[in-house]
Amino acid sequence: MKGKTTHNNGLLPRIDLGRGNLILFLIGLLVLAIGFILMSIGPWDNPLSRSVAPLVLLFGYLIVFPAAIFYRRKSNGSSEPGRSGKSRPSGRPVRPNKR
Repeated sequence: MKGKTTHNNGLLPRIDLGRGNLILFLIGLLVLAIGFILMSIGPWDNPLSRSVAPLVLLFGYLIVFPAAIFYRRKSNGSSEPGRSGKSRPSGRPVRPNKR
């Protein structure tokens, strides 16, 4: 075989993660690291490790990581995905060229 090509067959969705997603993911890792460091500071009954650190970890797991996965850059067209928002003077949408 010259080149190995993989096909999706429509079973799994294609996930396009861009630079913004990567930055949010790295911020999430930093938030988690801070949370675990706060949890390890001081004795076990320290208010910092019993109340603040779990809140920081919840913020990282429930807010930052899902935001990193679901974040998409706004397109210049209409808000409907897959449509360019361009229309002809007659009001009919313009068909994209098939290439």
